Amino acid sequence: MTLNDELDKPLSLPKLYVHHSHPLSKKDHVSLQELCQYPLIAYSKQSGLEPTIAAMLAHEQVKPKIKMAAIEDHTIIGFVHWGFGVAIIPHLPQLANDRVKLLHLDTDKNWHELFAVTKNNHFMTPSLGLRIALNQLQDRYHKPLFIVENGLGAYDKVENGKVHDDYRIDYLRNYISEMEKAVELDGVDLMGYLPWGCIDLVSAGTGQMEKRYGFIYVDKNDAGEGTLARSRKDSFFWYKKVIESNGKDLD
Repeated sequence: MTLNDELDKPLSLPKLYVHHSHPLSKKDHVSLQELCQYPLIAYSKQSGLEPTIAAMLAHEQVKPKIKMAAIEDHTIIGFVHWGFGVAIIPHLPQLANDRVKLLHLDTDKNWHELFAVTKNNHFMTPSLGLRIALNQLQDRYHKPLFIVENGLGAYDKVENGKVHDDYRIDYLRNYISEMEKAVELDGVDLMGYLPWGCIDLVSAGTGQMEKRYGFIYVDKNDAGEGTLARSRKDSFFWYKKVIESNGKDLD
């Protein structure tokens, strides 16, 4: 199967994604009325999927508690992983494995099945999108490519002076693996890759500090409080190994 075949596949709508510890993840059946008791991560108005899901909710005469909205699937899945709420989004075929629990939605029209994502799934799906994008750009422009920014923003916790950010390592490992496939299997001319970023820093747009992207933790919060002391996260040592092996050692 080629990437174009994957792109041409129609998406099935809708599916429900919940955090592995969410109460709904223990169920086999759920109604929209029950679903809407929990905060919902919705599609924004700019998304072409928003009208479809809105029509389903209107038909069932339910009004969800929308916590936040985003236009991209991977952003919504990220919010779900961090426990902000549940989400109804298209089912992506690569999630159909033993780490996904299938739920059924009880409605009078039997709209679709639902899926509950477990912890091992977080941030695994969107990495395929990078490979697809690299192929599309190569086919369109026939120029060498360079990825200058790719990273994961998360609310890191310090435990006994350490930051165990295995979720960031998982995220980067999967994206780098897809880059390798794009180069070695698809023939993409990828010159290089830069993660975002090396050290935690203040967001230029929002002034936020507590959502962190770096391999190095900086002791400062959103109120500007902290010592500014630096400490290396687990991802620092992992990425150091990746660099030393030229991307061969991703374990």
